[in-house]
Amino acid sequence: MSKYTEVFDSKEILMQITDDEYTHCLNKAKSDLEAHQKKQLNSDYKLQHIEYRQSQLQSRIIGVCAEYAFKKHYKMINDDFFCQLFDEGYDISLKNGHTGNIKGTVYNTGNLLIQGHRKQIQADLLILVTKYRQDNDLIYRFAGWTTKKVFNKRATSLNGQDESLFMLQSELFPAWVFNERYL
Repeated sequence: MSKYTEVFDSKEILMQITDDEYTHCLNKAKSDLEAHQKKQLNSDYKLQHIEYRQSQLQSRIIGVCAEYAFKKHYKMINDDFFCQLFDEGYDISLKNGHTGNIKGTVYNTGNLLIQGHRKQIQADLLILVTKYRQDNDLIYRFAGWTTKKVFNKRATSLNGQDESLFMLQSELFPAWVFNERYL
């Protein structure tokens, strides 16, 4: 089991991963992106827009690292974490039967963003994990969480349609409430 640091600052939960774990997350993100592209189009597909691919890769990296840091903190890592390419619409399954989808952002003050229509949300809980500082890829912060029901009521559309929805970080339930309610 790898060593990690847990820091509490006025009930804030910070989670740290190691350099080796970051490298594994990076490799998983690359594999996920390639598999996703092949699944969406075909195996001969070659990206014409390198910038778009880069932004997709960066999104995958933060997503994988955020999910890994969260699962590591709560001791939910399974042996095949770095082998799994797709999930079933949720990232964690809790003892009480609830499921959770972990979303990550590089911005410490970032908001919970869900791509896709509200009806596509399968998890019971939506969890936001942020990078703690822009200059450090190893420390993440459990920024907050909400239920699918609350998200569907309060989420705002980015483009006037339900394709990209967000909820302000300030509207999320605090991490310590998650610990009390779901663990």
